[in-house]
Amino acid sequence: MFTMFDVESAAAETMRYVAKRGRFAAGRVNRVCIFDPAALSGLELAACNYDSLMGLNKGLLFTGHVPKRTENTRGEGMVILCDQRLS
Repeated sequence: MFTMFDVESAAAETMRYVAKRGRFAAGRVNRVCIFDPAALSGLELAACNYDSLMGLNKGLLFTGHVPKRTENTRGEGMVILCDQRLS
């Protein structure tokens, strides 16, 4: 199942992301956090990384993961995101 997120191009241009390596289920992934930098203070933005953003729970737009491709995985190029704008 695929869901399209309604994001205007002007809003998309201001979004930023951070990532970190991790695991999900039985595989390796890059965990991603897409956020609005305007929602953070200067100090928060300067110290911005995946863990700090998840801890702040401020300015988050989308969270999710990108599976790492291995010989035994399906879904190459797949990006799984959860819309945090509704929270």
